[in-house]
Amino acid sequence: MVVWRYFYVDIDPIIRHVAASRMMELIAKFPQLFATTAWKANFNFLPPDIQLIQKKHMDYLAPWTSLF
Repeated sequence: MVVWRYFYVDIDPIIRHVAASRMMELIAKFPQLFATTAWKANFNFLPPDIQLIQKKHMDYLAPWTSLF
């Protein structure tokens, strides 16, 4: 299995930093499992506050969520 998309939302900047560090550790340990597109913008595409997610965000995510 390869991770093709990964999005992360958290309002706390410290926790976002920890999550980004963990993601980089996983990428370093398992480079064959993470497509470059999976993590390239994973912490920047969605707003950090879940209440600010708009329809345009959901429209973009729709094709990826239908895969599951």
